[in-house]
Amino acid sequence: MAGLRRPDGGEVLVDGAPVFDNEAATSQICLIRESGDMVDSTETVGYALEFAADMRPYWSEAVAGNMLEKFRLDRKKRVSALSRGQRSALASTLGLAAQAPLTIFDEAYLGMDAPTRYAFYDALLADYMDNPRLIVLSTHLIEEVARLFSDIIIIDAGRLVLREDAETLQGRGATLVGPRDAVDRATAGLRVLSTRDLGPTRSVAVYGELADVGQRARAENLEMGTMPIQDIFVHLTSEGDQK
Repeated sequence: MAGLRRPDGGEVLVDGAPVFDNEAATSQICLIRESGDMVDSTETVGYALEFAADMRPYWSEAVAGNMLEKFRLDRKKRVSALSRGQRSALASTLGLAAQAPLTIFDEAYLGMDAPTRYAFYDALLADYMDNPRLIVLSTHLIEEVARLFSDIIIIDAGRLVLREDAETLQGRGATLVGPRDAVDRATAGLRVLSTRDLGPTRSVAVYGELADVGQRARAENLEMGTMPIQDIFVHLTSEGDQK
């Protein structure tokens, strides 16, 4: 997607043009991985920022300074002396300060502890509100970042499982709990993602329009709850669900 490798299938277009070996396209894209793809580790944090500023046409020194302060990163410190979490923080700083029209964060924040990750999420959302652009966030920490999503793509073993806007997806997962026969009647014709039995009680996870599911649940006096996006993800990518 970032144009760093020649595609061996499919295509990625920016403004209708292929990305690979296209300076006009790649100048619009910033890919940030956990390592940050930064300068030599013997260089300083300050040098890494200066190098990025020279390479990134939309660079914001104000954003960079704000993120350094938020993450408590010392410009004079060598990259080699940073902890894994600090490296992740520096990589995320480079991604936000780049202000690229297409910014891709590929698990860039995995090395951070929980408070630092949440600080990054808040900074990312605030920066996006100030400068709306396309930000692709690949993550396994789904529940942590769910509030940031506008659109969600789920890929499992190279297979496109789902593409939905976040609001629609949040309205499609539900759990139903009650007597087995009642649950079976309520879920007839619905997409059942999982089933668990405990004695005479059955609990199922279903994927469908909540208004319809809710009506069925009320008709059978079942307990109904909504599923977090992470639970929907787990169920849709489970080995037993290959539809």
